[in-house]
Amino acid sequence: MTNVSVVEEALSLSPPERAALAKVLIESLEGDRRSDEEIKAELTSRLAELRSGEDPGLTFAEVFRAHVEIEAPLKTRGDQRLIDEVLVSGPGEPLTKAKMDKIRDRILRPKKS
Repeated sequence: MTNVSVVEEALSLSPPERAALAKVLIESLEGDRRSDEEIKAELTSRLAELRSGEDPGLTFAEVFRAHVEIEAPLKTRGDQRLIDEVLVSGPGEPLTKAKMDKIRDRILRPKKS
């Protein structure tokens, strides 16, 4: 994937999706300036709040809804773009069953985060 195709894909996102992507990209440049001790203290505090009930956490439904609203459209759009490119370009030579199986496995395998 080239930088141009990444930009084209990003620009095809809705404004809220572009804003979320921009936030992630900016945060990836900043890094986490906290020390290990500060991170451990925050995690310990969060865990205590969850255990005490002060922070109710998120239900499965809330987590799943966030995934569906944020991540699933991105995956679907990328998969559809790949499928469209394959259909437009077509194979240079007839595809064997083995080659088709490799392509299918590549498209359908879960993406790493």
